[in-house]
Amino acid sequence: CFGPSHVAQPLVQATWAQAIWLTPLCLLGEFVAAMVASESPQHRPLQLISANLGQKHVTVNEDELRVLENILTERAPQKVAIVSAIGAFRTGKSFVLDLFLRYLRYEARAGRRAAAQPSSAVPARVPNEKYPLPTWIKDAGATLEGGGSNADDGFCFKGGMDHCTTGIWVWSEPFMRTVNGESIALLLMDTQGAWDGNM
Repeated sequence: CFGPSHVAQPLVQATWAQAIWLTPLCLLGEFVAAMVASESPQHRPLQLISANLGQKHVTVNEDELRVLENILTERAPQKVAIVSAIGAFRTGKSFVLDLFLRYLRYEARAGRRAAAQPSSAVPARVPNEKYPLPTWIKDAGATLEGGGSNADDGFCFKGGMDHCTTGIWVWSEPFMRTVNGESIALLLMDTQGAWDGNM
């Protein structure tokens, strides 16, 4: 890019005409980069434990652990609570965690008061009538996180008999709560299914 230090020697890198046209573009690019850097990071699943099923070996992913540690240090909770799904492989653990993720994201966007509706607001079930879906299910679109083409928008899941989750994964965004006056970071954890034929 052309800034003040480049103006003194424009012919080395470009002509004056190129410098005049490129300088505003470079400044715009630097402005956009600064705006992107100032936004909160894109949250994603972090694989804390990798499992090599062929060698029957597990590895702690130190880089991903450091990312989570930095996020938790920044949020400074007094306690950490983990919600996890554990069970046999191909039973929907990642799918359920993506539902939790959708609800927690909706709750964060809508505000706690809007998301926590009183029990009297839940419509009664009437035989032979469709039960309306809650707003939080429809709010983020028709494709559930983790099941679409973007693998980083939730915990990966798919149909069929082949496993999708290996090792241990944690969602990088802690959902902050206050319980009995203490700040608590709620983390979602996905785990490899048990009794997988490759284990």
